[in-house]
Amino acid sequence: MTDILQTEDGDIDVTSNDLSFVTGADEVKQLLRQRLRTFLGEWFLDTSKGIPYFQDILKKNPNPVSIDSAFKNEILDTPGVLELFEFELNINSSLRELTLSFRAVSTDGIIDFSEVLGT
Repeated sequence: MTDILQTEDGDIDVTSNDLSFVTGADEVKQLLRQRLRTFLGEWFLDTSKGIPYFQDILKKNPNPVSIDSAFKNEILDTPGVLELFEFELNINSSLRELTLSFRAVSTDGIIDFSEVLGT
């Protein structure tokens, strides 16, 4: 598989004044970033896709077990991901940040992922 390269913000990368493409483990990592930033119900073609941010995360006293489960399920359901073997999720309510770090085995190698979602 091949996909169009995106920046960290999700925009199409045209820094070389041309489209660039991504394959392998980098493509799976890019797909993970897209899926983990998608709110449940956001995509009009399939409203069952996405993370339940409004339903389970962005509320008073969220349940950490259901949050972990939502992220782990989304990671493991991503095409190309075979196994999740390290996972850390930290929620800082005062800063309104969610820090997600994990290592996964993909069909093309190991993926190291660390990102702050929110702010």
